[in-house]
Amino acid sequence: MKTIEYAGGGRIRFERIKPFVNTCKVTGVREKVNVVVEYVPDGKVIDIVDYRKFFEQEFNLLIEEIAETVMNEIWNSAQPKYAKVVVYLEGNEHLTDWSVTVTRHK
Repeated sequence: MKTIEYAGGGRIRFERIKPFVNTCKVTGVREKVNVVVEYVPDGKVIDIVDYRKFFEQEFNLLIEEIAETVMNEIWNSAQPKYAKVVVYLEGNEHLTDWSVTVTRHK
């Protein structure tokens, strides 16, 4: 993901964007998924336009793998002091809502 130099402090939080599609690689079921990202920048912030484009792709992963994939993108590009990624599976008639959380600290 693209980043922008940033001298400010504080905590950045990207709330849920529009749901994106994941096809579970175990069940083959197409799922609506959403993400919340929170991080403490260390000189760079994620470009929000590039962040949104990242989720335009269709995923074919476990929800846990989506959480790790997003975390790796954030961690490797922005190199924050702290990051938290929460991936939400939006339930349907066969599944209840649930989430996976991944955190990292420097």
